[in-house]
Amino acid sequence: MHKVGLKPSPLRHKGRVLALQVLGLMLFVAVGAKLFVLQVVWHDRLDAIAQRQFYGHSPIQAPRGTISDRDGRLLAVELQRVYRLTAAPDSVYHARALADSLSHILHRPARELRHILQSQANRVRVADALDMDQAAAVRSLQHNGLFLEETGVRRYPNGSIAGNLLGSVDFHGHGVSGVESACDSLLCGTPGEEYYLRFASGRPMKTISNDDLQRRDAMPGAEIALSIDLRYQTIAEEELAAAVEKWHAKSAQVIMLDSSTGEVLALVTQPGFNPDSRDVYQPDAARMRCIMDQYEPGSTLKAITYAAAYESGVVRDPEERLYCHEGNYRVANRVIHDSNRDGYDTLSVSEIFSNSSNIGTVLLAQRMDHEDLYVMLRNFGFGCPTGIELGGECSGSLPRLSQWGPVEFANIAMGQGVAVNALQVACAFGAVMNDGVLMRPQLIHAVRGPELNRVSQPVVVRRVISKESARWLRSMMRRVVEDGTAPAAAIEGQIVYGKTGTAQKVDPESHRYSHHDYVSSFVGMTEINGRPLVCLVLLDTPRGAVYGGTTAAPVFRKVCERVMQLEEGSQHDNSPYYWVGKPVPQRSSENESGSLRAELREVSAWASDIHLQGQGHRCVSVSRKDNNTEAVLRLN
Repeated sequence: MHKVGLKPSPLRHKGRVLALQVLGLMLFVAVGAKLFVLQVVWHDRLDAIAQRQFYGHSPIQAPRGTISDRDGRLLAVELQRVYRLTAAPDSVYHARALADSLSHILHRPARELRHILQSQANRVRVADALDMDQAAAVRSLQHNGLFLEETGVRRYPNGSIAGNLLGSVDFHGHGVSGVESACDSLLCGTPGEEYYLRFASGRPMKTISNDDLQRRDAMPGAEIALSIDLRYQTIAEEELAAAVEKWHAKSAQVIMLDSSTGEVLALVTQPGFNPDSRDVYQPDAARMRCIMDQYEPGSTLKAITYAAAYESGVVRDPEERLYCHEGNYRVANRVIHDSNRDGYDTLSVSEIFSNSSNIGTVLLAQRMDHEDLYVMLRNFGFGCPTGIELGGECSGSLPRLSQWGPVEFANIAMGQGVAVNALQVACAFGAVMNDGVLMRPQLIHAVRGPELNRVSQPVVVRRVISKESARWLRSMMRRVVEDGTAPAAAIEGQIVYGKTGTAQKVDPESHRYSHHDYVSSFVGMTEINGRPLVCLVLLDTPRGAVYGGTTAAPVFRKVCERVMQLEEGSQHDNSPYYWVGKPVPQRSSENESGSLRAELREVSAWASDIHLQGQGHRCVSVSRKDNNTEAVLRLN
């Protein structure tokens, strides 16, 4: 008889099975949760990572906007599209072999290129201004560490003319000085982007364009028209350069503006600066001294003293005579002298101004309160920036009224102890020419772009003196030219108002006024072709002569005479050729550009290359055979 054993209960492993089931369910929930996080919560983040790994993009540089003068004459333009080559040294392999290959393409020493490619920087610039053939040769190397960026060549067709004013751009196409820097946000435009697929190594595969990754075209920069007249600017630069050479001046400035609108027609600084020569960029030569440098104005400030005296009522009769103490007049513990060594016995009010007598000016100033002169100087804009659309303007220096003692008051009345920039002085005299209304100086005439079309309007700052005071002061200034210190500024057939200035410079070692170094200046006003003009000429440290009537006044006369001849000649000029510095006639259609080609062929005896170029506008580049220079013409 068999012994019957007990069968194991089917519920024996129930706990283990349940545990496995719970564990499996937990794993399933965990996987589902993870999938939910990856697919839903982290979707955007992971998708962006995948896009960065799978897709690449390269910038499309926007064409930089042009700069022209008030009549459309080109001052700065991008003439052609070229390429900039950069490298990522971390991604460069076989640097020696790559440098040898690039050496044949770029025509540069392999050792120099090898040094660049082995740099420790993240990205280095290898070369600029590669043409299309060179760019194609670089692409054929198929090297992951090399990058080509399409860019343009910034050209300044007039060379050093208005160079300080225009400024220049760096190798990345951004302005570093002058108008290029002040208006960089308008000129640079909006860069675009193009996308491409790439291999796992990062090398581009092909350019793509789909609904998700659309190519974004670059938006070109705005076109800026300055208020300056290139013809006036050229004349002023030529005459100023001749004066600097004649008097061996350290530096010089000319400012010409329309007193009725405040528009700057010429802004010249010597020594000059050629923005096309970026390889020899000198910051000091590129300075816009007319607004960045300050100086003591000397006798030109006496015009403001006279304005304050007339407005306050302490002087009315121009023939009133004053005893001028024969050249020596004590104020507190100081003795004031006149430039005339023999001094003056008595002078009328008008003679004091026309002969620029220090003692006579102080005697008139002492009739009024200190506050009258201080308020007048402030109203004319001294001690604060003019607001011109350029960076780096200095505000000058006008001591607080509480710091004015008898000596300080006398010094300021005759133009010492106060610092100004040249543009402030030109604007102040512009107010006198404008019947007592001070205008804000304007350099930007118009801005035109894809989403912008703005023409500047005159801006009145304030009325500083009455019309009667302005007329009286102009009568004083007319005598300066007719029988005073500036006969060299007289122009035949023209009414000219002016004031000379000869200011001693401070010796940096002794901190006293120098007896050898002076700032010589002349501010003249006249009307040309119905336009009231103010022209300031300043020579820093001239040699051989120091008086403004001798050194600066002749420059004013020559500039104005040439401008008058230019305006008279432009009314009768029917020449069919349109070069830089001469307006281009309106053309109604694109096809009419062919007629200009036909006209230019008539000068093929010296023009070796004629072609149309430009973005957003049309221009013609003409290369000259004899000196390889290039002229740029504008087709409107």
